[in-house]
Amino acid sequence: SKHTKEADIRKIYKELFYQLEFVMKKGGKMALLTENASLLKEMITKDFKLAKEDELWAGEQKYQFIMLEKI
Repeated sequence: SKHTKEADIRKIYKELFYQLEFVMKKGGKMALLTENASLLKEMITKDFKLAKEDELWAGEQKYQFIMLEKI
């Protein structure tokens, strides 16, 4: 949401990566779609790499597609 505080989003992303470390196997991929990927890319942990990045449009709304791979 555009109205969510950055600190709250950071907490959610931190928890997401913490959980992904346990449930994903090496070489596993995770796809994410967001309006703004800058904070997400900043918070990628050492256990993941950015495998693919693209822009998608739905009408006039732009989204960023991010694919992460567990290393």
